[in-house]
Amino acid sequence: MGTKKIILNLDDVGMLNCINGAAMDLLRATPISSVSVMVTGPWTPAFLKSVRSLKRPVDIGVHICLTSEWPTVRMRPVLGESVPSLLDDDGYLEPDVDGRSGKWDLYEVAREIRAQISLLEQWGVEPTHLDAHMVFYFWMPELLNVLVDVAREKKLPLLIHSPNYIAQCVRLGGMCPAYGNLTNYIFPPGNREEAYRDFLTPFPIDGISALALHVSLNHPELAAAMGHEGARRIEEYDLFMTPGIFERLGIEVARPRDLWAHELGMKESFRR
Repeated sequence: MGTKKIILNLDDVGMLNCINGAAMDLLRATPISSVSVMVTGPWTPAFLKSVRSLKRPVDIGVHICLTSEWPTVRMRPVLGESVPSLLDDDGYLEPDVDGRSGKWDLYEVAREIRAQISLLEQWGVEPTHLDAHMVFYFWMPELLNVLVDVAREKKLPLLIHSPNYIAQCVRLGGMCPAYGNLTNYIFPPGNREEAYRDFLTPFPIDGISALALHVSLNHPELAAAMGHEGARRIEEYDLFMTPGIFERLGIEVARPRDLWAHELGMKESFRR
């Protein structure tokens, strides 16, 4: 198996403190250098304070949230009541995407996406990329058009994890990885390293791919928020903290910023 350039992006950072702790461990101990923060999450300011203590660069993107699906960790949109189509009856972001996204107003979605980016900027962080919590455009494809429009406006790459949506992003003029896949989130319990070895087979040797990692420390906070669903996050953390795992899986860890360099290189090669 040849070495493959893959952006290993830590997802859902800022939602729980135990997720923050796992992210910080991986940023300190491994080559991983990319995270996506939920600016609507209660623990994002604490994570940003912690990450500033690192002596290495970290790419920090916005994990755009239009839903708030965990019943014990509810989140509100940055724009609050001024985006009513995104709200449930209690004033939080809708708990589900499936079957509900059809009522979202695309203008309000665009405003909220920009507001989430602006909030991270107000906290002193220039975002390096964007991605979509719960892959919200899966249920309403027009949302990817909105997301690409904002990404192009902000000159930010999008981390997209499906070949079909990557193709759509490219058609719309967006910058995104060459390949992505999210089914690692639903690996069954067991030999996770073996599952990853099979899972990474279709990832190309050429270009830069993207992979979202969902990690957490083993803490009662996780069980309270996610129940048994949290176990896969603990397994993911344990796997990528294992010495030698990147070499055994044939991963050369990339960053979202590398997408810029890759695209410039492709354009230069085309000119020649």
